[in-house]
Amino acid sequence: MIEMTTRANLQIRGVAETALPALWADLRALELLDDSVETEARRNIVLNPFRRVGGHGPDHEAIAQGVMRGLSRSALPALPGKFGFVVDVDLRCRHLADVSGDIRIETAENGLILRADGARLGRAVADEDEAAALALKLARWFVKSGGVGAD
Repeated sequence: MIEMTTRANLQIRGVAETALPALWADLRALELLDDSVETEARRNIVLNPFRRVGGHGPDHEAIAQGVMRGLSRSALPALPGKFGFVVDVDLRCRHLADVSGDIRIETAENGLILRADGARLGRAVADEDEAAALALKLARWFVKSGGVGAD
């Protein structure tokens, strides 16, 4: 059974143990599986499913790729399992306003903003690269400031 979770992840159930190696190989070939469990656990990014691809406005994929590159680096401290990023930069409207995410990258009147979930205001960012870099910096601050407790 294949299900889509509320965080836009695929959940595959009922696979026989003998079929797992072939499934993992196929998922890797489709670039749907990371090389390590640690990297896979960190990749918790929700993108607007109604985004325009190759159109006007901010590039959702560029932001997500920048965040994913940073998350795959071992220098980034471990984040909680449910820690997530939301990229909702459609110029027309916010489709993910009701989707929770600890760090949000969204459109503002004059460009992009980065904000913590629940914060009314955010920090203006110049472009997609700065948005990804500052999202990772905020995630590092979260861990460093004690946001991650003992198990």
